[in-house]
Amino acid sequence: GFNTLRRGDLPRSRTGAARGQGAREETREVLYRHFFETLGLNTARCTVLAHNAPILRVMDKGGWELIDTIYRAAVGGGAPLEVRTYRLTRETWARKAGEKAARNGE
Repeated sequence: GFNTLRRGDLPRSRTGAARGQGAREETREVLYRHFFETLGLNTARCTVLAHNAPILRVMDKGGWELIDTIYRAAVGGGAPLEVRTYRLTRETWARKAGEKAARNGE
């Protein structure tokens, strides 16, 4: 059968004082588990703009591997933007998830 995420599978977005208190991390975990365990994918890939420092820290902390860098014209003109492509393997995700569980005493 075809596996899909249902609305109730993802954490609700947070507003006000709760904003930035972990919803993205909770959502990432649900999505990664779905990609790797439910769908059986071997690798996830994504692109990140090089000036997006918060997301670059997430990529580094999460074990994502930089596999390519290209430069694209900015939509509004000006200097080209550096676009980085990353991949996360099922094995790296599982290792990182295990490390996190061990830190949390799970």
